[in-house]
Amino acid sequence: MPVTVTRDWIISLGESSAVEALSDAIRRQQGEITSLSPLTAKTGHFWKTRFFGGMLVSTRDLPMQVRVLTEKLPEGLKITATVADRVGFGIKTGMVGKLKTRCVTLLDALQQATAASTSPDDLRKLKALHEDGIITREEYEAKRRSLVERL
Repeated sequence: MPVTVTRDWIISLGESSAVEALSDAIRRQQGEITSLSPLTAKTGHFWKTRFFGGMLVSTRDLPMQVRVLTEKLPEGLKITATVADRVGFGIKTGMVGKLKTRCVTLLDALQQATAASTSPDDLRKLKALHEDGIITREEYEAKRRSLVERL
Protein backbone atom coordinates (compact mmCIF):
# COMPACT_ATOMS: atom_id res chain seq x y z
CA MET A 1 0.00 0.00 0.00
CA PRO A 2 1.62 3.28 -1.07
CA VAL A 3 2.02 6.27 1.22
CA THR A 4 0.07 9.25 -0.14
CA VAL A 5 -0.34 12.78 1.22
CA THR A 6 -2.63 15.43 -0.33
CA ARG A 7 -2.84 19.14 0.46
CA ASP A 8 -5.11 21.95 -0.83
CA TRP A 9 -4.42 25.68 -0.73
CA ILE A 10 -5.59 28.83 -2.52
CA ILE A 11 -3.27 31.35 -4.16
CA SER A 12 -3.66 34.65 -5.94
CA LEU A 13 -1.43 33.77 -8.90
CA GLY A 14 -2.71 33.04 -12.37
CA GLU A 15 -2.64 29.44 -13.53
CA SER A 16 0.37 29.74 -15.84
CA SER A 17 2.43 31.57 -13.18
CA ALA A 18 1.44 28.96 -10.61
CA VAL A 19 2.41 26.05 -12.85
CA GLU A 20 5.75 27.74 -13.57
CA ALA A 21 6.46 28.31 -9.85
CA LEU A 22 5.42 24.74 -9.00
CA SER A 23 7.53 23.28 -11.83
CA ASP A 24 10.58 25.22 -10.61
CA ALA A 25 10.01 23.95 -7.06
CA ILE A 26 9.80 20.37 -8.31
CA ARG A 27 13.04 20.75 -10.26
CA ARG A 28 14.76 22.15 -7.15
CA GLN A 29 13.68 18.95 -5.37
CA GLN A 30 15.49 16.86 -8.05
CA GLY A 31 12.23 16.25 -9.85
CA GLU A 32 11.52 15.52 -13.48
CA ILE A 33 8.36 16.99 -15.00
CA THR A 34 6.48 14.29 -16.93
CA SER A 35 3.41 16.35 -17.91
CA LEU A 36 2.24 19.96 -17.65
CA SER A 37 -1.50 19.35 -17.89
CA PRO A 38 -2.11 18.24 -15.25
CA LEU A 39 1.28 18.91 -13.73
CA THR A 40 2.88 15.58 -12.88
CA ALA A 41 6.45 14.74 -11.96
CA LYS A 42 8.63 12.10 -10.46
CA THR A 43 11.44 12.60 -8.00
CA GLY A 44 14.10 10.43 -6.42
CA HIS A 45 15.91 7.37 -7.65
CA PHE A 46 13.75 4.29 -8.09
CA TRP A 47 16.49 1.77 -8.95
CA LYS A 48 18.93 3.10 -6.36
CA THR A 49 16.23 2.67 -3.70
CA ARG A 50 15.35 -0.82 -4.96
CA PHE A 51 19.00 -1.90 -5.11
CA PHE A 52 20.22 -0.48 -1.78
CA GLY A 53 16.90 -0.59 0.07
CA GLY A 54 14.88 2.36 1.24
CA MET A 55 16.39 2.39 4.70
CA LEU A 56 19.88 2.93 3.26
CA VAL A 57 19.15 5.83 0.88
CA SER A 58 18.57 9.43 1.87
CA THR A 59 15.03 10.70 2.24
CA ARG A 60 15.61 12.99 -0.76
CA ASP A 61 16.41 9.95 -2.95
CA LEU A 62 13.15 8.13 -2.23
CA PRO A 63 11.16 7.82 -5.47
CA MET A 64 7.96 9.90 -5.32
CA GLN A 65 5.16 10.75 -7.74
CA VAL A 66 3.81 14.34 -7.68
CA ARG A 67 0.45 15.36 -9.18
CA VAL A 68 -0.89 18.93 -9.06
CA LEU A 69 -4.41 19.94 -10.06
CA THR A 70 -5.62 23.54 -10.36
CA GLU A 71 -9.14 24.92 -10.14
CA LYS A 72 -10.19 28.54 -10.66
CA LEU A 73 -12.36 29.80 -7.80
CA PRO A 74 -13.75 33.28 -7.07
CA GLU A 75 -11.26 33.72 -4.21
CA GLY A 76 -8.25 32.58 -6.26
CA LEU A 77 -6.62 29.54 -7.78
CA LYS A 78 -7.07 26.35 -5.78
CA ILE A 79 -4.07 24.04 -5.83
CA THR A 80 -4.51 20.35 -4.97
CA ALA A 81 -1.16 18.61 -4.72
CA THR A 82 -0.73 14.89 -4.10
CA VAL A 83 2.58 13.21 -3.39
CA ALA A 84 2.83 9.40 -3.30
CA ASP A 85 5.71 7.00 -3.03
CA ARG A 86 6.73 4.96 -6.08
CA VAL A 87 8.48 2.29 -4.04
CA GLY A 88 5.56 0.00 -3.31
CA PHE A 89 7.12 -1.84 -0.40
CA GLY A 90 7.39 0.92 2.20
CA ILE A 91 4.73 -0.45 4.52
CA LYS A 92 6.37 -3.87 4.68
CA THR A 93 9.84 -2.57 5.43
CA GLY A 94 8.87 -0.10 8.14
CA MET A 95 9.56 2.97 6.01
CA VAL A 96 6.19 4.68 6.52
CA GLY A 97 7.65 7.52 8.60
CA LYS A 98 10.46 8.18 6.15
CA LEU A 99 8.05 8.16 3.19
CA LYS A 100 5.56 10.48 4.92
CA THR A 101 8.38 12.87 5.80
CA ARG A 102 9.41 13.05 2.14
CA CYS A 103 5.79 13.61 1.05
CA VAL A 104 5.37 16.50 3.50
CA THR A 105 8.75 18.00 2.52
CA LEU A 106 7.74 18.04 -1.14
CA LEU A 107 4.33 19.56 -0.36
CA ASP A 108 5.93 22.24 1.82
CA ALA A 109 8.29 23.15 -1.04
CA LEU A 110 5.39 23.38 -3.49
CA GLN A 111 3.28 25.51 -1.18
CA GLN A 112 6.19 27.83 -0.36
CA ALA A 113 6.93 28.30 -4.06
CA THR A 114 3.46 29.69 -4.66
CA ALA A 115 3.15 31.57 -1.36
CA ALA A 116 6.43 33.40 -1.92
CA SER A 117 4.84 34.99 -4.97
CA THR A 118 2.34 36.97 -2.88
CA SER A 119 3.27 40.64 -2.84
CA PRO A 120 2.02 43.90 -1.31
CA ASP A 121 0.61 44.70 -4.76
CA ASP A 122 -1.81 41.80 -4.27
CA LEU A 123 -3.16 43.57 -1.16
CA ARG A 124 -3.60 46.82 -3.10
CA LYS A 125 -5.45 45.01 -5.90
CA LEU A 126 -7.67 43.28 -3.37
CA LYS A 127 -8.48 46.60 -1.67
CA ALA A 128 -9.38 48.13 -5.04
CA LEU A 129 -11.75 45.22 -5.76
CA HIS A 130 -13.47 45.84 -2.44
CA GLU A 131 -13.63 49.63 -2.87
CA ASP A 132 -15.12 49.19 -6.36
CA GLY A 133 -17.83 46.94 -4.91
CA ILE A 134 -16.70 43.86 -6.85
CA ILE A 135 -16.22 41.77 -3.70
CA THR A 136 -18.02 41.93 -0.36
CA ARG A 137 -16.49 43.04 2.94
CA GLU A 138 -16.46 39.42 4.14
CA GLU A 139 -14.68 38.21 0.99
CA TYR A 140 -12.20 41.06 1.28
CA GLU A 141 -11.40 40.32 4.94
CA ALA A 142 -11.00 36.58 4.36
CA LYS A 143 -8.69 37.04 1.38
CA ARG A 144 -6.74 39.83 3.09
CA ARG A 145 -6.03 37.60 6.09
CA SER A 146 -4.89 34.86 3.73
CA LEU A 147 -2.53 37.20 1.85
CA VAL A 148 -1.09 38.75 5.02
CA GLU A 149 -0.25 35.28 6.37
CA ARG A 150 1.82 34.62 3.23
CA LEU A 151 3.89 37.81 3.42
